[in-house]
Amino acid sequence: MKLLIITRYTKSFASSRYRAYQIGRYFQDNVSVKIIPLMDPGEKNRVKKKIIYLKNFISSRFRIIFSNTIYFHKARFSNWEMKLLKFFGKTIILSIDDLPSQKFINFNCNSVDVVLCGSKYIERMFQKNGFVTKLWVTTFSKKYIRKNNNSFKLNIPPVIAWIGSVGGGRNISKIVSSLDDIYKNQKIELRVITKKIFLKKYPSNLLNKSYFVFKEWELEKEWDYFDGIDILIMPLDNSPESKGKSGFKILQAMARGVPCVCSRTEANELLIKDGYNGFVCNSISEWGEKLKKLLDDKNLRKKFVSNSYDKIKNEGLIFEDKIKEIEKFFKILN
Repeated sequence: MKLLIITRYTKSFASSRYRAYQIGRYFQDNVSVKIIPLMDPGEKNRVKKKIIYLKNFISSRFRIIFSNTIYFHKARFSNWEMKLLKFFGKTIILSIDDLPSQKFINFNCNSVDVVLCGSKYIERMFQKNGFVTKLWVTTFSKKYIRKNNNSFKLNIPPVIAWIGSVGGGRNISKIVSSLDDIYKNQKIELRVITKKIFLKKYPSNLLNKSYFVFKEWELEKEWDYFDGIDILIMPLDNSPESKGKSGFKILQAMARGVPCVCSRTEANELLIKDGYNGFVCNSISEWGEKLKKLLDDKNLRKKFVSNSYDKIKNEGLIFEDKIKEIEKFFKILN
C-alpha cells in the first residue's frame, strides 16, 4: 500500500495530529507514507501562507500519481479531481471529527469509499446520505497516560479548567451562574486554556469575572496543562455542532488523572458514566451541585480518576488498541 495523507491543517491542530500524523507514523515502517498539510494557519505572513499553500497544492497532486490510497482529513479536492481519482482506481478515505456541512457531505457523496467518523452523531449523518462509514473516535498513544501521584489535594484556589478553541466562551457562559454561586462561598479559578485570538469571541460577562484566568495554549505544553488542573469541565449546548464533538479533551483528562464534569451528549457519555468516573450534567443547577460535590470530596475525585484509568484500559480507548482495527480495515479496502 502506498498511502498519501492529505490534511487540511498542520499538526498544530489536534485532529490533524491524532487522526493524520499519528496514523502516518504508525504505518511508515511497513508501507510508503507521505503526509501533506494543505495549509499552515500558524503562519502569520499572508504572502508566505499563500506560498506554502501553493507548494503543498502542487505537491499533493503530484504525489497522487504514486499512491493507491488517499486519506483526506478535513480536506478535499475539487469535484472533477475527486472523480478523476475514482476513475483511476484510487481508494479514497475521508476522516472527519467535526460536524461537516451538508454541502461538504453532498460534494463527497460519489467519490469517497469510506468515511472514518469521530462520533456516532457524525456517523449517522453520513450513513443517512448513503456513505460507507466506520466509527473511529480520536485517541492517542499509551505513552501519554500518566498516573496521578498527588494526594488529590486541591490547588489553592481550586482550578476548574476548560481547554479548547472558539466555542468555549459560548458554552462556558451558560454555566456562569453556577460558577458564581460556588465563588460566593469558595474562591476558585476558572482557567481557560486557548489561543488568544479566540478570546475575541468570548462574551464580556465571562471575561470580566474575577475568577477568570486566561492561559495561552501552546502545542509543546499540550499534555502539561492537565498537571495543574483539579477539575476539567466540558459544557456544551444542544446544537448539532456540540452533538458532533468527540470528547477528545475528556479522554485526555482521563489519561492524566483529572476528574471531569461534562454536559450530556452521546460522545461524552461514551467516556463518562455519571457517578462512576465523572459527572454528567443535564441542567444549570446540576452543574453547580456536581462541581461543588467534587470540590468537597477528595475520595470522590480519587474514585473518578481510578475508574477512568480502568475504563481506558478495559475498553481499549488508546491508539495502540484501535490501530490494529484500522490497519485491518485499510487492508480490506486495498
